[in-house]
Amino acid sequence: MRTTAHALQFSEGEAFALLEEFCTLEWVLPESIDMGDGPVRVYRPGDTMALLPLLCFAREFLANAKLFYLNNYLRTKPLLQNMLE
Repeated sequence: MRTTAHALQFSEGEAFALLEEFCTLEWVLPESIDMGDGPVRVYRPGDTMALLPLLCFAREFLANAKLFYLNNYLRTKPLLQNMLE
């Protein structure tokens, strides 16, 4: 937990709360492994693929924020209507 918190520049409590929220969403699943001096809590990716689109978007946004902008186009007809006609 300490390494994750340090990498994210979070407190250990904030990192733990974030990972617990990810567990609630089933993005990660908690497990326990024995390291010889006692059990250690670890996390593995969840079985759901719901996190993948979020991670792809986050990577693009962080890699080049110039490609992201907010827009508010008002449609008067469905986007793909011409394909159906």
